[in-house]
Parts: sequence; C-alpha cells; structure tokens
Amino acid sequence: MFTVHHIDAREAWLRDSAGRSCCWLVKHNGQEIGLLEKRRGEPWKAFRGIGRESSYVGPAPSRDAAIELVAQAVRQ
Repeated sequence: MFTVHHIDAREAWLRDSAGRSCCWLVKHNGQEIGLLEKRRGEPWKAFRGIGRESSYVGPAPSRDAAIELVAQAVRQ
C-alpha cells in the first residue's frame, strides 16, 4: 500500500539534503521511498529515494501518476 503525506517546505528541506522544494513524501508499508515535487506551472516530478541517494524518475501530469512512477521505480 502506497500512501502520500504532505510535508511543509522546511520539513522537506530537512528530510531531503539534495535541497529540492518537495512537498509530498511517498511511503510504502511505513517506509519512506520517494518524494514528489510540484511547482506552479510545471508537471509533477517524481524521485525515488530520499536525500542524496534519491534519483529523478520522471515528470507526471498528476500526483497519482507521479506516485505510480515512484512505485514502478521501487519495484524494479
């Protein structure tokens, strides 16, 4: 089961040492597996992992699509 938790920019910055302005934390079975970034006028961006070990998965037209990108990356 994948869940998404909104986190404020300050908390996201503290969690993600790569410095992105992420606003959504993706969890699977309680484990933090990725981040979603959304900026006005841009598509959602999905990242697998947290912090320096994170990697860009790709853009998505919606939050649900971005979650699915993270889920697919984790399954591989």
